Amino acid sequence: MHGFLNLDKTKGISSAEAVRRIKKVIGPHKVGHGGTLDPIATGILPIVIGNATRFSEEFLKMRKVYLATVTLGMSTDSYDSEGASTFRAEANQVSRINESLVSEALDQLIMSQRIESFDLDKPETQIMQKPPIFSALKKNGIAAHKLARKNKLINLDPRRVVIYSWKTGEVTRMIDGLRQVVIEIECGRGFYVRSLVHDLGQFLACGAHLTDLRRTKVGDFVINESVDLEEFSLYGSESSVEKLILPIDKILESWPAVILRDSDVRALGYGQSIILSPYRRYVSTFFDADLLRAYSPAGKLVAILERDFGVGLWKSYKYLGN
Repeated sequence: MHGFLNLDKTKGISSAEAVRRIKKVIGPHKVGHGGTLDPIATGILPIVIGNATRFSEEFLKMRKVYLATVTLGMSTDSYDSEGASTFRAEANQVSRINESLVSEALDQLIMSQRIESFDLDKPETQIMQKPPIFSALKKNGIAAHKLARKNKLINLDPRRVVIYSWKTGEVTRMIDGLRQVVIEIECGRGFYVRSLVHDLGQFLACGAHLTDLRRTKVGDFVINESVDLEEFSLYGSESSVEKLILPIDKILESWPAVILRDSDVRALGYGQSIILSPYRRYVSTFFDADLLRAYSPAGKLVAILERDFGVGLWKSYKYLGN
């Protein structure tokens, strides 16, 4: 079994636990995931199975969309609802908050963190973001969250991350006098929504923390096409779940492709480079591409190719076998 599962992760379990439960159903196959979700988060967790485990890294490069439920008026040490309160705003500081104020503050915050040398022709905004201390990032070889739980003083350096779009919803009043707002964020690899929320609270001078996080899109994987763990488990056996497994091509549909000769397939299997000629039959034009899908004459995906040194030369970037 080889392919991807568009999984909707349940709240309260780790990504590793989700993988364990998938393996329990499908049996002795390699299984991994394409990008960790915290236990507090729900939504798309791409599951990679068999040869598709070689493409885990590709998911990390893809754009993600999150719906972040933000509580305004209180900050926590972990930047989310699982942490201890570090600040609680006065009632008058919270009562003034409305949708217009939050939207304007979010725009100003992101622009204040923007890297001045960013490319105006690109759709993304590059910012410098300081990660939360309760994170898996390492400080002197030790995970930051382990040091934080021991009350060790930690200072994580800001990192360059990318945000593509952001928009705020309606601000609602909570029973305890706090405010809540949902923010939709489209971002790239390594972006911490918790940090953005915490920084927004500081910018508004009222404090804020993340209450709920749902990932609704990863690349071409969308939430309304996902399968939750309970549904997957109901299938109960390897043979019955195969209809839920997406082919490896699913995340590569936008990549140019080439049909190889049998001799080329064999050469790639031996680790050799091959020559691609413009006079051969191709599925799509590839000469401006850095990576290609490569198919056997029978139509099976056998490799991902990358350019090699030499005109027309290509070598295996990921070989899937024939």
